[in-house]
Amino acid sequence: MCLEAFGAKFVALGQDQKNSIIRTLDDIPETNMLGWFFRAVRGDIFFYYYAQPESWALVGVTDTPQPNGHENVTTLWDRNG
Repeated sequence: MCLEAFGAKFVALGQDQKNSIIRTLDDIPETNMLGWFFRAVRGDIFFYYYAQPESWALVGVTDTPQPNGHENVTTLWDRNG
């Protein structure tokens, strides 16, 4: 796809060209094997990337929410009646 559209491999493309390829892949219906594969790989990439503590600062997370981050919901119920 990259070679056909831009005459180069994905890693050699500029950012605008890479974005164009990604948008094209995202527009392919999930019922098409390539569309399904793109979504599966993208989902895995997001999952494994954001599972790394080093990535959390990019989304404003400064510490792991467990074991001390979330208040017990029953405590909130008791407080609010």
